[in-house]
Amino acid sequence: MNKIKNMNINTATTSTTIKPITTDNLHATAQCSLCLTKFGRSEFTKTQWKKPPKKKKCKACTAKLSTGSNERKGSTVVPTTKVTKITNINMNQRPQRNVPGFEGNLTCCTDWPQTKRGEPPNAQSAVFNPLLACCFGPIEGYSTQEQIDTAFSWWSAALPSWPRWVKTLKEAGVVNRKDKLLQRAKGRPNPLIHKAKGHGTVPHIKGRDQSAALELDAMVSIEVYACVTCMYSTAALDAMEEEEQKEMLQESKPKLCEREKK
Repeated sequence: MNKIKNMNINTATTSTTIKPITTDNLHATAQCSLCLTKFGRSEFTKTQWKKPPKKKKCKACTAKLSTGSNERKGSTVVPTTKVTKITNINMNQRPQRNVPGFEGNLTCCTDWPQTKRGEPPNAQSAVFNPLLACCFGPIEGYSTQEQIDTAFSWWSAALPSWPRWVKTLKEAGVVNRKDKLLQRAKGRPNPLIHKAKGHGTVPHIKGRDQSAALELDAMVSIEVYACVTCMYSTAALDAMEEEEQKEMLQESKPKLCEREKK
């Protein structure tokens, strides 16, 4: 009997335990601070429910804010697209200098951007690929005929022999290699106009294929290499010319003194 009494007491004690009512109760309501509507607990996220009354936001209003729109304020989302800034290019005639070894027959511009080392880069794709593109004509997805024509004029101003090189390479059959060279192209395309955006590009033809295409005419290949070397060596050549002029002035001074004495 004592055991039974003890069991009854424990059962009674357990059954009288009642959990306190909290704000997480499903029957509780709260007002959204945006739409000013009262909702039950299920219409608020756990994070929003814990916030002070003036900062609570219902699930619907939170979703609208996350997409960048707020119907209560009447704002809308305006899609944005990335716009490529077109580089302004100079189509005027460029200052020229004679290419060493080809004086009187071959010139190149003197305002070409110089490298930090003052030497030509290891690869000359920036010049060779546009030259081949001018031979090939428009390339779908890369350049139009109008862009090719603009590039042709721009390069002709920088390198006056450009039109002759294009004509000679075409006559040598470089166009017949177009499909093969483009299929083998790999890497980042080169701009048709050096460091210019929005004026067309040309697939990055492999270095060996570039050389092989230019060497279809040996003289064109030699002249192009000579011009590229000269363009990237402008600073060094200018320094050499200044030194030569100083030496000539120094040599001429004694002769002038002798003449004056006489």
